[in-house]
Amino acid sequence: MFRTTVTADEKTDVDIAMSDLRARCEGSGVDPQAVEMMTAQLREILKPLIANGKMLAAQGSQLKVTRDIGADGCDVKLVFSSGIQRAGWRKVLDRLLGS
Repeated sequence: MFRTTVTADEKTDVDIAMSDLRARCEGSGVDPQAVEMMTAQLREILKPLIANGKMLAAQGSQLKVTRDIGADGCDVKLVFSSGIQRAGWRKVLDRLLGS
């Protein structure tokens, strides 16, 4: 059973997130049909979250969503947050990693 977590916020590029997930799944030997199903479901969930997250963050509001998506032999947990202040050490780490 392959399990992974996709972390996203209002600044996430959906195409990059999908290609990262696809690479992780394929690298672990997940069935190609399951990979397609997972990426399609995640894309469908992530696009409106990002759009709403941008709007809410601009207003100073916060949004945090977790969602579990499963397919044959593959479980993906989506963790989305928007407008939530990060700790100082996390900001430095994000800048270093280019996130």
